[in-house]
Amino acid sequence: MKAKDFLIYFNVLLVLMGFILEPSLSIFTNFYHLIIGSDTLITDYFIKGSIGSSFLNAGLVGLFSIYLLYRFDALEINASFPAMMLMSGFAFFGKNLLNVWPIIFGTYLYSRYKKIEFGPILPVAFYATSISPLISELLYVYHVHVLLRIIMALAMGISIGFIIVFFSSHMYKVHKGYNLYNVGFSIGIISTLYVSLLRSFGLSVTTHVLWYSEIRMGLYGVFYILFILCIVYAVFKDNTSIKKYLFLLKTSGHKADYIKDFGFEAVLINIGMTGIVSLLFLNLIQAPLNGPTLGGVLTIVGFAASGKHIRNIIPIFLGVYLGSLTKIWSLTTPSVIIGALFATGLAPLVGEFGFIPGLIASYITSSVFLNTGFLHGGLNLYNTGFAIGIVCSFLVPLYEALLIHDNDIEI
Repeated sequence: MKAKDFLIYFNVLLVLMGFILEPSLSIFTNFYHLIIGSDTLITDYFIKGSIGSSFLNAGLVGLFSIYLLYRFDALEINASFPAMMLMSGFAFFGKNLLNVWPIIFGTYLYSRYKKIEFGPILPVAFYATSISPLISELLYVYHVHVLLRIIMALAMGISIGFIIVFFSSHMYKVHKGYNLYNVGFSIGIISTLYVSLLRSFGLSVTTHVLWYSEIRMGLYGVFYILFILCIVYAVFKDNTSIKKYLFLLKTSGHKADYIKDFGFEAVLINIGMTGIVSLLFLNLIQAPLNGPTLGGVLTIVGFAASGKHIRNIIPIFLGVYLGSLTKIWSLTTPSVIIGALFATGLAPLVGEFGFIPGLIASYITSSVFLNTGFLHGGLNLYNTGFAIGIVCSFLVPLYEALLIHDNDIEI
């Protein structure tokens, strides 16, 4: 099996699960409710729409994204796999079939302007859809003329898509690749700027918490089985995959391309293992598998192709857990649960600098991601990526100075 085949099968499965979970015409009515209205953090599509319509939306967003990758010959690009898993994952809480397109179109216009191929930068466009809630906010929330709302939504979405490629390339230098969510860091800065402008004109952004709290063990069971099947298939498909996976576990995850270095079967084992560990973490803290947490799990397994494995994400979970013991918030708070899952974007830092430095970074991040949401008004779905970027910009120079003896300092 190739990565592109997995992506197709997985998103078809999501669509089928949507109709299995909601086998009636109500799924289309709920799908409409899912699309319209505000999508700021935290907007669980399990509540805004329904469980069935959430799976339908995730699968359709994924399949349309795969078509774009195919159309522009970008299926084999390293960044395509995690970008695709994020498209599907965040389509459970914030991205939908309507609000992602202005941003993607903006990046397409940039490729035309620079006279470069769209395919290689298409994954960046997918990552940039983390600001999709801004499109929904402008279209549905503000009480201005509908034509003005459409113009504002298109203008802001296209402008962000247009600048994100070169802007994120510049921001990468700040954290040196130790934040797997580089575009999330970039969008955090851009969205802070845009939201500040909106607030200056009296257009406020209101956050809310739509959080499906019922623990459905059947849903847990489906994904446990899926991740186990990934491991079983990989082992039977390639009898060297376990050996390759053990070598994969020895990597730091910094600037990693696991599909290229170890083959997709080894990556499938990594997907299965990271997925199972993520579900176990949610089980241990008695968290529901809802839209946001499912998006977090799919983000973790997406980056199992390029940086995350169980050795460099478990210390991050422990760091957030320690935060819950010593700080004023609880580990069962929705924003903390989501932050814990997405804080695994620190994985390369843990792998490169070690367990204790990684634990410290996670502990600090658990405070930062709870305070960055105000800056962008909940319009950046990759809020934790923004927080990790801030933490890395402080800790990476410190760690390099203290832990790498041959580090050259330029003044």
